[in-house]
Amino acid sequence: MHAQGGFASIVAILFIVGALLLGGGAVYVGTHVEEEEIDTEIGFTQGMRIPEFEGEPEMIVQDNSDTNQPLIDTQKVEAGAKATKVIEEVPETVAPTPAPTLVNTEAEEGLKLFTALEREIDVLIADGLSIGSEHYLRITSDIDSLVGIINNIDLDRIQLKLMSIRSTGSEGEPPPPTTSCTSNPTPVFTKDITDVSRISKITPPGTIFDNGVVKSHSYLWIKDGKKVPFYAPVDISLESGAYYEEGMGPQYLLFFAVSCEVGIKFDHILNPIDAITDVLPERPAQNDSRTTRPTATVSFKAGDLLGYTSGTSGAHNWDFGVYNTTLFPNPVTDGVENLEEIDKRADCGYDYFTASKRKAYKNLFEISIGGSSDSIPYCD
Repeated sequence: MHAQGGFASIVAILFIVGALLLGGGAVYVGTHVEEEEIDTEIGFTQGMRIPEFEGEPEMIVQDNSDTNQPLIDTQKVEAGAKATKVIEEVPETVAPTPAPTLVNTEAEEGLKLFTALEREIDVLIADGLSIGSEHYLRITSDIDSLVGIINNIDLDRIQLKLMSIRSTGSEGEPPPPTTSCTSNPTPVFTKDITDVSRISKITPPGTIFDNGVVKSHSYLWIKDGKKVPFYAPVDISLESGAYYEEGMGPQYLLFFAVSCEVGIKFDHILNPIDAITDVLPERPAQNDSRTTRPTATVSFKAGDLLGYTSGTSGAHNWDFGVYNTTLFPNPVTDGVENLEEIDKRADCGYDYFTASKRKAYKNLFEISIGGSSDSIPYCD
């Protein structure tokens, strides 16, 4: 029995050696791993190192069937382990693109102009000087050019300063105030007179028609012909009014006092609020637009609703005028014929608004109007 076992062992050894010499693929010696298999997607020819077994015997894995690939290192395999392919990914480093440096030339130039304007006005105030109409219009135009560049609060601040040094007549002095009003020849309108988005265009004050008739107020044209609101642009009180009928049905002509020197006119108003209609005649006068004093004092704050109007029946426009007694006679009316007293003290009402609002109105200016041949330049 022992002789046979020894002989069998010798035969087995010779068989293994012969197989190795012939290169016949992989040969496994030792313990067989049953529960886990090596991942075939990895392959055995990439030189991957495999963890050790605990203890002996060991499994040797070798594949040299492909002579073009390097042989795998002989390693010990830990029992129950599963080979895993590990891929190390290095993210590509991309240098951030620096943001371009922008130079806002318009903002810089606007700030320079604003600073220069305020310095100029402050010097005039400090010296107790007033300025004429040409000087005033030049500064006003510069302020208008800064709308959208400089903060509106800052523009309104220097606008208030500018109004305080505007010349108020040939002698530069306002008339003495009366006991029933407050003197202020240069008020500032801080609120809109209507919903500007509903207005298609504005005819500036000063239209001279072919028959020589002068209109020293402006016309506001309503886009859709429907009713628009109208408001107090500044603190005002009702000074006089007319309720009349003149071809287009009943309508109102209203004058409001802003100060002892400055007044506002609205015409072709269809539906004033009750506070106004209650102090004016109940029935419309036929073809007579002469005004009368209200039966009671009625005052309004800036921004208060005064009523609604759709304007004239055909053109759907309505009137807005501003008059200043300290401008009487307004120099721009020199040489113009057929002027009434009110026309001589008319002014550009839109110049009284704050800078941002003034620009919005003037952007709607259209000089031409049907039947007109010329105009008085109340507005620059």
